Amino acid sequence: MSTVVRQTTQIQQSELETERITVKISRGDIRGFHVDNTASNTFYQGEADVFLGIPYAIPPIGERKFKKSEIIGKYDETIEANKFSSICPQKAEEVLPRPNDVEVSEDCLTLNIYAPNTSDKVTKYPVMVYLYGGALTTGEAEMWMYHGIISNLVRRGVIWVSINYRVGFHGFFTTFTEEFPPNRGLHDQIVALQWIHEEIDNFGGDPKRVTVIGHSAGACSASYLALSPSVNPGLLSQIIMMSASAEICFEKVYGEFTTSLDRAEQICNINARNGWTDRKVKDMLQCVSVLNHSQISAYDIETFRWNAVIDNELFTGFPSEMQWRDLPMLSGSTSEEYALYAEQLRIKLAGIWTARASLAKVTFARNSWYTSVSEQWKLSNGKMTLSDYSNNPEAWDEQIRWWIEKIYGNQSVEAIMAEVKREYGVPRIENDSLVHMKYVIRVLSDLIYIQAVGNEAEMHVKQGSKNVWLWQVNFHTDYYSFYRIENYKPAFHGIDLFLLMQPDYAWVGEEASKRWSTQEQQVAQEIASEFTHFAKYGRPSEDWQRLDTNRMNYWRIDYYGSDKGRSLKYPDEYGGRYYNFWKNISIFFRKNNQQNDARKLKDYYEEPALIPLLAALVFCVITFFFSSNIVKIFASAERSSSSHTIPESSEDEN
Repeated sequence: MSTVVRQTTQIQQSELETERITVKISRGDIRGFHVDNTASNTFYQGEADVFLGIPYAIPPIGERKFKKSEIIGKYDETIEANKFSSICPQKAEEVLPRPNDVEVSEDCLTLNIYAPNTSDKVTKYPVMVYLYGGALTTGEAEMWMYHGIISNLVRRGVIWVSINYRVGFHGFFTTFTEEFPPNRGLHDQIVALQWIHEEIDNFGGDPKRVTVIGHSAGACSASYLALSPSVNPGLLSQIIMMSASAEICFEKVYGEFTTSLDRAEQICNINARNGWTDRKVKDMLQCVSVLNHSQISAYDIETFRWNAVIDNELFTGFPSEMQWRDLPMLSGSTSEEYALYAEQLRIKLAGIWTARASLAKVTFARNSWYTSVSEQWKLSNGKMTLSDYSNNPEAWDEQIRWWIEKIYGNQSVEAIMAEVKREYGVPRIENDSLVHMKYVIRVLSDLIYIQAVGNEAEMHVKQGSKNVWLWQVNFHTDYYSFYRIENYKPAFHGIDLFLLMQPDYAWVGEEASKRWSTQEQQVAQEIASEFTHFAKYGRPSEDWQRLDTNRMNYWRIDYYGSDKGRSLKYPDEYGGRYYNFWKNISIFFRKNNQQNDARKLKDYYEEPALIPLLAALVFCVITFFFSSNIVKIFASAERSSSSHTIPESSEDEN
């Protein structure tokens, strides 16, 4: 049993007199601090014992830089856990807004613990382990700080743990050899869960009640942990997936992603597209060994997407070919996920985050819409005027084409695009920018996120799970927003996470409580209440029914008025009519791309080059197959009418 030592001292300017707390664990002593807002009138409430930057793995430095992580042994000295650690190597400054300057280091495999009361040796609290998103390219455990998490989550009786894991090149570049083993970032997560399993009881946690909660790429990771047969089942008991599914972050599920091969050429001028020979692997290792992490990560922002891969260890096949463990699962999305990316782009082009403009120039270089926005941009008192948008329908279509090609491959773009126009209709007012913007946001939200989330939830149920619950956030908060457009309040990617975490940099200050509206408080508290109830009991509240795949029922999260009581409604048909449209496309490509022309990655890297004649023959067969079969899937699909207009909001879809 651990020993907890408390000592009153002043540790930070941002905190008043507080306690230093030392917890003795099997590996040594951890010294953190106590946060107590129970007697104050500040916006944040609640108290917790806080421990920041605890090492959980042997530092991946020197010869271990690109190795799989190993759990750390005994600590040489007391761990002073009173500040966040460095974040893992990434092109961080060009991706996310940050409240503080952050240090980037290869020595980054740490975790943070916020516990209700480490001195309580009777109560064993359920544990929630948070995995950050960022396209497996960026992210860190400190972004959301800790005051809001304590106020909205920990004080409800859970322990919150956030972990750093390697992203980008350092976490996911692979040659499928011991020099660069695949899926290193996922192995980091597994090692962190092992540390938590062994030590969390010393902080008052129950190692048998561990809920992994992830957002975006973090949700992909949560799904992988429940999917992989090599993950010890005792490390987690249930998962919460926010705005992603396993296949969103998986290499070559539909399209031809070859990120590792691209990076080998860009960074070291090594062409391994015909296979990784021993010589090429040695040259690659020698090349990156003399580069610092900034040089290695420099290209990550261009593609802004790394992926998990089939490695015959964590994954023996594609996610849809494998069997998930029967773990209780909450999964959901927001109603207008893609609205965030249009919003971020406007910020970049306005020069508010000047370093990030390069992302738009590189990633969407083909898209003339972006150039037009850049030239026409006007920022007036934080308001975005619709005259700043391009009214060119072809430019808007180009965004959709870009994503279709990215996900399904270039041979399928025009066939799918034609079906999109039939299903969604075409904006009829060519000079109305808002109509065009809502059109592309609706299509891409459905394409990238909503169908993927719903489809994976269905797969869990069809594989026998009886404990799956779906949700969708339809609520908009102005304080997770950098612009205002009258009469359009989308619930975009991350808005649920913002409400759940309530980060310091958005709310700190005397006026914070005045900005935090009744509506926002109610919705934020409902989300936190359901998530922590799930962490405690393995199920949400009784009102929220398990997923019935015949109905696709879900919890619709919105504000329905203070006189309505709780913000709960439970309609059917998650994703509306467009869900089945994209689901059918995904099933078609998953079956044909995986079984017919998409080879397992390990074989792809190891086999010799195909002769040009055979390659040409395969290409012709595939092209003919797609052109003659892709439309068949739509011919039998039921349509509600021969033509459609664009819905004004997600409210109309349900």
